[in-house]
Amino acid sequence: MSPPGVRRADFLMALAYATDLATGHSRDFALRSCVLGMRFADVAGLDHDTRRRIYHQALLRYIGCNADTHLLAAHWSDEITLRRELHHIDMGNRAEFVELMVRALKRKFAGAPPQELEEAVPRRRPAGEYPDSVRAL
Repeated sequence: MSPPGVRRADFLMALAYATDLATGHSRDFALRSCVLGMRFADVAGLDHDTRRRIYHQALLRYIGCNADTHLLAAHWSDEITLRRELHHIDMGNRAEFVELMVRALKRKFAGAPPQELEEAVPRRRPAGEYPDSVRAL
């Protein structure tokens, strides 16, 4: 008797779970999203093919979102906390975003010597020296 093969659904769940962990989501985030999506599909009476697409989209929607983890880790140290915090703010709300980035910078440079802080944060320039795109912020 040959050993049972790995079902595609089991493989996708393992991949989704690993992505949840790598992107700072709560455990089983993708699974809960999938269950919710399938319940909506039931209520809406959607056909089999549409339900199948919903299932895969819910499980795999963040696949690849951890492709830049090494860059975030290099620049922000704790990329998982940063990702988790980013999921809880309105990215269009400039005040929330700036507050989050200030917290991230404080974490990154906690305990850093003054010399390193001075090199990391450039001195303020007169407004006329900033590009138009920065001044518009």
